Amino acid sequence: MRKGRLDYRMGIGYYVQMMARMAAAVLLAEWPAGGACWAEGSSPSTQPPVQQTGGGEGGLKGEVWLVSTREATWETALEEAVQTIHYWRLQSPEKWEAVEGDVFFSRMASATPTVIYIHGNRADSAAAIEQAWVIYQGVCDAGGDRRFRLVIWSWPAERISARALTDLRFKAARSDVEAYLLAWHLKRADSSAPILLVGYSFGARVITGALHLLGGGRIMGRSLNDADSGSDSGSKGRFRAVLVASAIGNDWLLPGGRHDRALFPLEKMLVTVNCADPALRWYRGLERCDSPALGRTGPVLVNGSDSLRDKVESIFVVDSVGKQHDCRAYLLAPELQARLPVYLFGPGKTAKGP
Repeated sequence: MRKGRLDYRMGIGYYVQMMARMAAAVLLAEWPAGGACWAEGSSPSTQPPVQQTGGGEGGLKGEVWLVSTREATWETALEEAVQTIHYWRLQSPEKWEAVEGDVFFSRMASATPTVIYIHGNRADSAAAIEQAWVIYQGVCDAGGDRRFRLVIWSWPAERISARALTDLRFKAARSDVEAYLLAWHLKRADSSAPILLVGYSFGARVITGALHLLGGGRIMGRSLNDADSGSDSGSKGRFRAVLVASAIGNDWLLPGGRHDRALFPLEKMLVTVNCADPALRWYRGLERCDSPALGRTGPVLVNGSDSLRDKVESIFVVDSVGKQHDCRAYLLAPELQARLPVYLFGPGKTAKGP
């Protein structure tokens, strides 16, 4: 096996433990279908769908980018995967422009607060953009005249198996692949402004995995330094994170946990908690001997977890979201909408307070 290979088989053995039949049946019924797959004959590198902004080019409050990793296949080597990534900039509400990666990174170096949104499972490019626009509009409303940059991270999350549990386990493995690619981008991004990472469901797993790698950790036996990651400057960035309906274990961030180095490069983290989420209820059956989902219980606090106490804030959204695992319901929760601009701009710097 080539060094740096993204081959999912490196870690897929961990994901093939079977859930009890009853739990699998409930998971199949409870997990929503999400976005549709790419239409036959389409390609992730084609023009992204346009999201209505409610105004002309002057109505955009900042740069909007789309980074697509949908052509980085399971067996692509790391050094080759970064060459398959496509970058798009929204020139107007009606037009995306394809650009080179160097153009994207040069813009990321400007001192503009940045939101990077990572979607969850079963979302195509159109669904990823639609979800990210909920964040965009919320920050616009609360941010007043403050300008910011939105980056939409679009990864191959379309359904690949008729069996829900098999599909979820493959996406869990793919989330670890995306963590490498995201960490590569964050390490190269030379920005003095805050970078806010917002992830939904498996997107939260991508974020904590990327931060774990940036903090010197390893995933599936590999570290970020095993591949050429370009500039070292991104590790000095001021990263903040918002984990929405997190599909990771509630003990992963603890000392000795799977992503225990994720807090090292992080300034602060916000976690949504919904004990009524029906899909996250069955998260423990996704992987062998795993803990309950972070998005369902919140983080576990034990002796020696002072950094977790100091950096992680939990907000309870059960009253707003209720018994559903729906991305839009989570992103529109008033508790979350109030905190997003604070995490991006800082307290006291928004037009509307939380």
